[in-house]
Amino acid sequence: MKKRSKVIMIVITGAAILIGAIWLINESSYPNVQAFDDHFTRKFLNKDEKADDGFYEFKSKTGQYYDVVSRRVSNFT
Repeated sequence: MKKRSKVIMIVITGAAILIGAIWLINESSYPNVQAFDDHFTRKFLNKDEKADDGFYEFKSKTGQYYDVVSRRVSNFT
């Protein structure tokens, strides 16, 4: 019984390390700018192309319009 629980703990630890590594790789693929900090907004931004210096292309979910977003986004509240 102890051998089985040891194997289960090793599998759980390995899975946790693997999931953490995948998450870190995914997070590091985005530019380190404020516009990509929000997980909802980053789905609409094109990380591979800059529109102008300091701006990224924003594509709507429907694909019917485009805009440019500054790398520094402020809240208008």
